[in-house]
Amino acid sequence: MSIALGLLAMVLVGADKPPATPPAEALSYRVRVLEMNGLDWRRDHYFGLRPAARQGAAAAWTASKEKAEALEQAAHRVLTAPQVLAAPGARAMFEHGAVRHYVAGLVRDVDGPEGRPVAVAYRPEVDQVRGTFRCVLSGRQAERGFLIRVAIDDTRLVGVHTVNVADEITDQDGKKQTMHPQLQVPEVVNSRAEGEWVVPAEETILVVSLGAHAIAEEAGQKAGLQERLVLIEPRLVAVPASGPIFPPIAQGRRVAPVMACPV
Repeated sequence: MSIALGLLAMVLVGADKPPATPPAEALSYRVRVLEMNGLDWRRDHYFGLRPAARQGAAAAWTASKEKAEALEQAAHRVLTAPQVLAAPGARAMFEHGAVRHYVAGLVRDVDGPEGRPVAVAYRPEVDQVRGTFRCVLSGRQAERGFLIRVAIDDTRLVGVHTVNVADEITDQDGKKQTMHPQLQVPEVVNSRAEGEWVVPAEETILVVSLGAHAIAEEAGQKAGLQERLVLIEPRLVAVPASGPIFPPIAQGRRVAPVMACPV
């Protein structure tokens, strides 16, 4: 089994042609994706969040920087993304993907006469499933802070289940045997959240929960519940005269390996 991780960040300009005069200011978005084990984080931090909206299993709050740091400390795993700059009103997007290979099927190879095999072998048919986290942002400064539009689409592989399939064969002596080769079935969940919210100046950070889901037991990970939180921190910055639009990835605590590339 192999897992390939990658991160893609880009700025999508809303107009067909760039403006003749570049804006003097831009919106910078810092996005953090937190994986929380269980629901204890709600017990400890719920009343420190200000409700913004609910959409089915998803929910949104605003929070202070101090509360966001406390949530990050409580996270099982933290994925960080580059800070993306976009002109006010323009869209900024980043995408993070993980690929998992699994045994999707079996090819039965039989050696010997029809109905009386000498040997049976099973060749695995390996396929892959891709989990993708995509976040599209746009916003502008408002009277009370920032008006931010967010569209999140998250497809996650939460487990790979192993199945023993039965294959009854009759050998050359007429004896019946049952073989039990294994194949795998991936379990995938999809979560979405979309809306437009005001992030007050005194709160500064938007917190979006994509809902809780069960995770299967795998090596190094116990079965249980997991909830993914997305922290979005907008701020107004001066457009740099030169230098990269995509600053380096912050080196934080328990940060999963990612690769960033400007497009």
